[in-house]
Amino acid sequence: MSHRFSQPSSSWPMALLLAGLTLVLVAERVLVDETAHVVVGWTGGLAILAAVIWRAVAWRRAHGRTRLAECMLWSGHLGVLGSLLLFDLQAPGGIAVLGLAAGDPEATVLTVLWLVVLAMSLTATLAMERAWLRMPIGPAVEPRRLRSAAFGAMSLTCAVIFVFGINYAATRKDIKRDVTFFKTARPSGTTLSLVTQLEEPITVLLFFAPVSDVLPQIRPYFDALAAATPHLHVAVRDHALEPVLARRFQVRDNGFVVLVRGVIPAADATATAPHGQFEVGEEVDTARRAVRKLDATFQERFSKLTQPPRRVRFTAGHRERSKQGEKTDRAGDRLEVVHRLLTRFNIGSDGLGLGDGLAKAVPAGTTAVIVAGPRSRFLAEEVESLTRYVEGGGRLLLLLDPVQDASDDGLDVLLQRFGVRRLAGTVLSQGHHMRSAFNKADRSLVYSNTFTSHPSVSSASRNSLQVAALLTRGAAFERTAKVPPGVLVSFPMRSSPDFWRDLDADLDLGPREALAALNLMVAVRVTNLAPPTGVPSQAGTAPLAKQAAANGEATAPEGRIVIIGDGDFATDALIKSDGNALVFVDSLRWLIGEQKVTGDLSSEEDVPIEHRKDTDRLWFYATTFAVPLPLLLLGLWIGRRRRSGGR
Repeated sequence: MSHRFSQPSSSWPMALLLAGLTLVLVAERVLVDETAHVVVGWTGGLAILAAVIWRAVAWRRAHGRTRLAECMLWSGHLGVLGSLLLFDLQAPGGIAVLGLAAGDPEATVLTVLWLVVLAMSLTATLAMERAWLRMPIGPAVEPRRLRSAAFGAMSLTCAVIFVFGINYAATRKDIKRDVTFFKTARPSGTTLSLVTQLEEPITVLLFFAPVSDVLPQIRPYFDALAAATPHLHVAVRDHALEPVLARRFQVRDNGFVVLVRGVIPAADATATAPHGQFEVGEEVDTARRAVRKLDATFQERFSKLTQPPRRVRFTAGHRERSKQGEKTDRAGDRLEVVHRLLTRFNIGSDGLGLGDGLAKAVPAGTTAVIVAGPRSRFLAEEVESLTRYVEGGGRLLLLLDPVQDASDDGLDVLLQRFGVRRLAGTVLSQGHHMRSAFNKADRSLVYSNTFTSHPSVSSASRNSLQVAALLTRGAAFERTAKVPPGVLVSFPMRSSPDFWRDLDADLDLGPREALAALNLMVAVRVTNLAPPTGVPSQAGTAPLAKQAAANGEATAPEGRIVIIGDGDFATDALIKSDGNALVFVDSLRWLIGEQKVTGDLSSEEDVPIEHRKDTDRLWFYATTFAVPLPLLLLGLWIGRRRRSGGR
């Protein structure tokens, strides 16, 4: 006996299955709110389960060939449900239940397996459903057609999976061959600014053979520098023809660049002077990378040769972020990149704790003091010592967490002395944050590209359309009701208006919390403050006065403070962001009196692209639906017209 069924009843389980999958996708990839994520995700899962049960009931009630067809459709629905169970197993909670770690091969297999099972089951079910709709009555049911449709769909899916697998393997075993020649290097604005401030002659010796293929690529770079100032001279020398000169400057072969203080006459092969050198290479293949980094390398050697030695001190003993980190390998605790930057600018670094005299006075010769995210309290004597240091013309960089995160670091007394108040609560945003954990915790990983024209953010301000500064669990600031005389407080970096301060640590906008544009960074100038009686002006400010005079500034000792509301701002985890690097370097330059030296490096090296939450979502939906969907609909329409004979 044939079983007659109506077309609408056949379509509902499939529609319910697709709706459930859509809800699960929205919950996992779109929703950030935890409650909405759970509700929508469970609703989608229950819809898929209902579709499987519906199809199972239809299978049990059917007879003959219809029963076999219903069994095949039910198997496809069951495969989709099984893929979701595999998805739960490969999630962090499922991996923990299985006793696996995120990087284990078994966990990776589960991640791939659930996607394969879902793709195979869903495409086979859709193909069978399409064939099933063309069999409106029992006698017309042909299980063979459903089987052929399912096998055809699964074959196509296997081909797509194979292509993806090949692409993944090629990515993992990526072998690149650069067959292009590098561009001619050009000096950056920073380097041009450095050389134009020269007050004594510098000679650049290019040790290359006249027929070198590399020399034409770097010679225009140095010619541009020589054209910017009469104090920089460029000369090409051949190592083989002038061995005495090469030996005087420890040049072992061609392919080297030597920077010498003073003018080296062509006939004076025995002349010697303070100098520095770096290797570019004589062959194109070996010189390619060096030419791409030529501007950065030249700037480092030039700074070491022409800039006086300076020394900054990092406070210690208060669980600050440090070069090695706090007994952990987390990039959020280390300052290795910062120390490399200081070396490049010819700035030495030391620690500054109780054993170094912090409770009494900042040691002589200190160019600036950096307090990098303390997590325990400063002594009152240490705070007073830093206060006197600034009042005597010292320079201070503070990277501070919110009060509840810093467990009261004791520095609010210093802030209020200079007209600044740290606000309670952690800075959050629903729209201007990065994606990391894909939950509400991401709201604390905020970014801002709202900069003023203050010298401490000049480079970031010029590039505000391309870069943004990142803060994780940041703090906000405001002026005190009464700013002391001689203190000028400004806010170089602010947030957009959709930020708020989380006062109850629930990561949600509560009734006591309001959206507002918050001050994320403070710059303070302290002038006309005489040191306390019996306390001399801080040693080490004489070089600052000399630099200030060279920059056209007042020569009287002027204290400066930069405050950034994030203890992690300069750690290895965040400093790799272009915005953070620019703000940190410009802040340091303003503090030590080199505010004219700003700008970016000229480099041909690839820069990693960082995606924000809004751009991530836009690119996902544009590439997944906006572009393929119209093409799919056009193909279906053309196919339908062909089958109907053009009618």
